[in-house]
Amino acid sequence: MITYRDWFLAAALLVGAGASTSARAEGQFLWDRAFGGAGQEEAWSVVQTADGGYVLVGWGQPVVDLDAYVVRTDSLGVALWTQFYGGTREDRAYAIVPAEDGWVLTGSTVSTGAGSWDAWVFKIATDNSLQWSSTYGGTGLDDAFGLADAGDGYVVAGKTDLDGNELWTQSYGGPAFDDVAFSIIRNRDGDYVMAGRTSSAAGDYQAYLLVVGGDPTAVDPNGTGAAPGLQLLPAHPNPFNGRTRLEFVVPFAGRVQLDVYDLRGRIVGTMRGGRIERSHTAAAMFWLEAGHYVVHFDAAGLTAGLYLARLEMEGYRAVQKLVLAK
Repeated sequence: MITYRDWFLAAALLVGAGASTSARAEGQFLWDRAFGGAGQEEAWSVVQTADGGYVLVGWGQPVVDLDAYVVRTDSLGVALWTQFYGGTREDRAYAIVPAEDGWVLTGSTVSTGAGSWDAWVFKIATDNSLQWSSTYGGTGLDDAFGLADAGDGYVVAGKTDLDGNELWTQSYGGPAFDDVAFSIIRNRDGDYVMAGRTSSAAGDYQAYLLVVGGDPTAVDPNGTGAAPGLQLLPAHPNPFNGRTRLEFVVPFAGRVQLDVYDLRGRIVGTMRGGRIERSHTAAAMFWLEAGHYVVHFDAAGLTAGLYLARLEMEGYRAVQKLVLAK
């Protein structure tokens, strides 16, 4: 039995199993290595290099605050170099993929970006030099746990080009706040497959598998493709103090619902007519013709913080963060 405190050793055992030959029994222990100093160091992801070595990524504590931590080893796990990346506050790395002349990593940072935590993607060369660095996200909490090579760029919580410039972003999940993807791959059909956890389903946390196709623009929980033309436009102002305006585009006539949720997944407002009324229960869907609509949301009585506006139509949905600042 492998206990929680044995997780690092378990990773070393799995490396040995993957390298088994006729002379090595399945699961036979081969070797392990520990890296780091007097502070806290953790490794979250590993890739093998062309010369048979390994690159581990995670985070460590060079002085006080945590920084992204990268170790490159030879084929026997002997460190060739170690390097910290980050700024004056906390920075972490979670995943790594090979790239031309180096590797691309993803994680989260407080040292730079627009919010308290922002998704962070950066590229390092084989000599550990930093090639480029980009952050993504708004004023709320944005993390990037998984990373996949999309051929013409990289996919994290959105998609970047080969130089880390953002091409698109999209939110997925249910009404609860804590729907998280920890890993992402691209399958043989070119779709993006994510694994993580959800608190939007029955029970507490459940394992979550999500597949999206191509370069999506809106969420389709029924798997029939992106909603053609359904748009939840940026709220204005956002962040806002008391009152903001939400706009959305309906591409064809149908039943539409727009609700606002707090971070516990509770409804705090629902669309009725031309405004979002304070409510703890969702209103019935309205039949709307194709067109551009504007509704106002008065957050009087709500505490400052992050909220989610969710637009639904015929099984499709789009989600947007709202930041109430008082």
